[in-house]
Amino acid sequence: MTFRYFIIVMSIATCLMWFVWAYVLFQIDPSTAGSLSFLFFYLTLGGALVGTFTVASTGVRRLFRREEMISRQVLISFRQGILFSFLLIISLMLLSLHLFTWWNVLILIFALSAFELIFLTSRRPKI
Repeated sequence: MTFRYFIIVMSIATCLMWFVWAYVLFQIDPSTAGSLSFLFFYLTLGGALVGTFTVASTGVRRLFRREEMISRQVLISFRQGILFSFLLIISLMLLSLHLFTWWNVLILIFALSAFELIFLTSRRPKI
């Protein structure tokens, strides 16, 4: 898959996820739909955020780090997009449960940072 094709497909999928999220947000009544509506809300928002962060950070990485391999840039951008989206989704869930405090978010940030640090410091075999 070429880089241009990846960006096009990922951008289309991200736009589609934003439209689905907007549909869930404006058309589904959470008081009558039950917990399934919350699941759809968080899943579609998470997918849209992952796509947005991945495309945006891949573009920024490509702009400022031209010497690095494109596949590595995409992999790092995708992983960090997932982690940042996870941070936002968990924060929204904590907020809806009235458990959103600064120490809960700080613990979550430290946990996700440690997870990212493991990936950054792991040794990969040279090919």
